[in-house]
Amino acid sequence: MPRGNHFKGNTPRDRGAHSSTPAQYGGAHSDDSAYTDSSAYAEASASGIASRVRGASHSNAPKGKKKHRGRNVLFVIGGSLLACITAFMVFCLVGLPSVSDAEKYNQTDTTTIYASDGETVLAELYLKNRKPIELEDVSQNVINATIDTEDERFYSHMGVDPIGIARALFNNVTGSSGLQGASTINQQFVRNTLIADEMSEISIKRKVREAFLAVMLNAQYSKDEILNMYLNTINYGDNCYGIEAAAQHYYSKSASELTVPEAAALAGIPQSPTAHTPTVYPENCLERRNEVLGRMLACGHITQEKYDEYRSQDLGLDVTWPKSNGIKKYPYFATYVRDMLLEELGTDSVYEGGLTVITTLNVKDQKAAEKACKAQYSSLADDAEIALVSIDPDTGQIVSMVGGKSFKADQYNLVTQAQRQPGSSFKTFTLLACIEAGINPKTVIDCTSPITLRVGGDGSNADDSDGAYSLGNGTLWKVENINNANYGHRSIQSAFAVSSNTGFARMVQVVGADKVVDMAHRCGITSDLEAVDSITLGSQAVTPLEMAEAFATIASGGIHRTSTAIISVTDLDGNVVYEPEVTEERVLDEKVACAALNVMKTVFTQGTATYASLSNGQEAAGKTGTSEEYRDHWLCGVTPQLSTVVWIGCRQERSLYGVDCCYVWRTYMNAALEGLPVESFPTAAEPAYNHPFNSKSLAESSSSSKKKSKSKSSSSSQTQSSSSSQQPTSSSGSSSSSSSVIPDPEPVPEPEPEPEPVPEPEPDPGVEGHAE
Repeated sequence: MPRGNHFKGNTPRDRGAHSSTPAQYGGAHSDDSAYTDSSAYAEASASGIASRVRGASHSNAPKGKKKHRGRNVLFVIGGSLLACITAFMVFCLVGLPSVSDAEKYNQTDTTTIYASDGETVLAELYLKNRKPIELEDVSQNVINATIDTEDERFYSHMGVDPIGIARALFNNVTGSSGLQGASTINQQFVRNTLIADEMSEISIKRKVREAFLAVMLNAQYSKDEILNMYLNTINYGDNCYGIEAAAQHYYSKSASELTVPEAAALAGIPQSPTAHTPTVYPENCLERRNEVLGRMLACGHITQEKYDEYRSQDLGLDVTWPKSNGIKKYPYFATYVRDMLLEELGTDSVYEGGLTVITTLNVKDQKAAEKACKAQYSSLADDAEIALVSIDPDTGQIVSMVGGKSFKADQYNLVTQAQRQPGSSFKTFTLLACIEAGINPKTVIDCTSPITLRVGGDGSNADDSDGAYSLGNGTLWKVENINNANYGHRSIQSAFAVSSNTGFARMVQVVGADKVVDMAHRCGITSDLEAVDSITLGSQAVTPLEMAEAFATIASGGIHRTSTAIISVTDLDGNVVYEPEVTEERVLDEKVACAALNVMKTVFTQGTATYASLSNGQEAAGKTGTSEEYRDHWLCGVTPQLSTVVWIGCRQERSLYGVDCCYVWRTYMNAALEGLPVESFPTAAEPAYNHPFNSKSLAESSSSSKKKSKSKSSSSSQTQSSSSSQQPTSSSGSSSSSSSVIPDPEPVPEPEPEPEPVPEPEPDPGVEGHAE
């Protein structure tokens, strides 16, 4: 076939129109023969290529349908690509958090513990130190430094910044140094809050999620709101989250007071909180601060003159380190509350839940407790300590607590953790058990000293000729009064007032040690107790808090209320998440409780606590106690308004002589009750006193009296016979001795108390408690 039939034209011009075709495949040629050969090669090649593209089944298809098929292929490829992109987006965005939750990050996650007034802060518990602040209260210097450094186009982009991304890419490719990254303030906020658990993940998926949320955030909140949330949540190093916490930590001032160089220093930290923390890497922080100042100069927020001035300054830090445990005031009480919260709500809720805790602490009463204890220390040995706890009997609320001399020195709370022997203060539960059993407190008992009783006996004297001595695990039990004082025969009431050991050793055997244990537990003692006779003398250890709760039961007329230190706990939305369950249960008949209170009042009117009588005439009731070898000293006293226990001793147990708790108890109670009306204890009819011991004791008392009277009469007769016969005789003594009731002798007078220590001026309360 002629060559010209292969082309639309056969002229040189026509051929010239196709002169480039051979060059695409084999190069350009100028002579006709060469061109002819190349054209033939091109024709053959084109024909072969066309055949391969069409395939055998389409060799005869019309030329127009080839273009249609091409569009179909492109459509299929594009649709598939779009489907893949959509599927990937769905994959990336599944489980995405709502930006509606973003506002909660503008609130603190610090749990704050308040006193009962709702204003006095006792503790702030947190994993992250955060103190939210309103944007209007943030220095403009901070706002300028932050936006200039982190997101110059913040107020104009839609949440992500394509221009910023392009600039960052350019800087990466060219090696230029840039101060701004590609992430906007929106993206940084999202990364640090809504998807914080994905922060360490480096993937396209995370970036897609971050960008999508940043755009959605921009649609739902104003720019100022977003900036405010960012400034309240971003990490500024040293566990400071938010500009206010950072300002208070690094410069001991509010964010509203930050100067330009201070604001620039803080604004530079979030780029790398670890590397730029000024307290750890001050050189890095200074260098970064100067870069921020450069950005502020470039953006026109400071002049060249100011830039030069600020750049020459050092960081000027004034660091305030927060308390590591978050405790701010009254640490013994505050840590007790904290431990209760951890037990009830768990660590996450307490340290990250942003809870508001209202406690039962009465600031006025707490200050009085701190002051009374501190004043007493001037007359105590250096290693002696005081514990004080006070409870409202009507509610069970703990209104004050002092757990030792120095919380910083030893964070051991003597009120709640120290189990010590309560001594004679435990006779109170023997008294209650006796009255409940029908034994009249006016019944006369033998209080002579010393005595030997058979363990587990009936209160009768035992043969002690072998000199055996045992306390609960032998045959004989030898008991004597303090200083071996002989109190003779007197009523149970009088024996209680002077704290006769021998008299109550007899009584515990009459009523039964198991009844004393039961009575103590019903009133509020939670420690394990063994039912042995020596329990009446306080041989088994308990805490001051237990004793205060138990005595509050008596003061309330027999209603036991579990002691509590918390009123309510609410979450960030104001919902109550915890209220302690304070049980109220009548555990004593009111007649029994009132009868016991009448006996317990004599401790303050004619017994071992007369020195603790209150100045306003408010009646009080209670019991003193001293453990063996004077290691522990107690006064457990109640008024209708308060149940207060004071303990004095040494942590490393040793004898402590010449000490009582009257001064501290009285000083505290006088201050706590100041301004309150005088009240009376509840009253009730006397219980039925029908126990056989009442008549048995009467008979024994009469027999003993007759013996003594006969001995005295014989001695008197002998004396009279040797005297003048003119001296008159009298039998009235003998007659008197045979009467059925022996009048109670006057209590052994207490030694004159030492002069009261002069209280020092009241200190401001703080973490050192009363020892501050």
